[in-house]
Amino acid sequence: MRVVFYYFVLAILIGGFFCVTFETKADEAVIPKVVLATWNWAPYYAENLPNGGAATEIVKASFKRVGYELEVKWVPWTRAIEKAKEGEFDGVLGVWYTEERARSFTYSKPFFKNEIVFFKRKDETINYISPSDIMTYRVGVTRNSGPHEWLKEKYSKNLDLVGSASLNIKKLMAKRFDLLVDEKLGILYILNNEFPEWKNAIESLDPPLQVNELHIMISQKNIYHQKIINDFNRGLREIRQDGTFENILIKHGFDQNSNRDRDSSYRN
Repeated sequence: MRVVFYYFVLAILIGGFFCVTFETKADEAVIPKVVLATWNWAPYYAENLPNGGAATEIVKASFKRVGYELEVKWVPWTRAIEKAKEGEFDGVLGVWYTEERARSFTYSKPFFKNEIVFFKRKDETINYISPSDIMTYRVGVTRNSGPHEWLKEKYSKNLDLVGSASLNIKKLMAKRFDLLVDEKLGILYILNNEFPEWKNAIESLDPPLQVNELHIMISQKNIYHQKIINDFNRGLREIRQDGTFENILIKHGFDQNSNRDRDSSYRN
């Protein structure tokens, strides 16, 4: 009788143990995962930067704060946009707002500011006051980038489409076109790290073509796109309020004062 009772108690204990284990695993399994695609764009985000760069770490921290796991897929930029639009990825990390993209994606609130400028060779004279002045010049632009989408309607005949910012710099210096247009800090980073021999041979023009802000965007193919964005925005707000956001910027060498919250300019 004692033996039967012993095995009965042992069975209850073992059964209880496995229930707890399964519940723990089930709890872990329900942590929502968001898969965002992007491509290397130093100094903001890149696969070889610490923690994927400041922008990547900010997005991860914002999602983690509201109970999400973030997985980043590093793929060429055009594929990131196209496959996210089709629903293969949940969305894209690090994008500017364009009307064309907003038809297929839901945007988050912004978390970085970017200046989009024209660059020229220092030894060339370019008369530039407004975008209409580029009508007489050839302009290099990365295919499917924000500047490409903004300029292609009015200036398509002036544009030379290239696959990357680095190639844009090479073609500018080879005099394949007169100007390149891209994000200012990103081009300066590439010059410093890939083409230091040219960093004093290229200069930016004022005023900027546009001052833009960086977002994530979630494909509307994902039926939870609005909830994911709402949760991300909440997490972003919380890491701004408790200092996590500024600590990330400082760690990656950015000026935190130039990237404070700009909710008034947010468009969804």
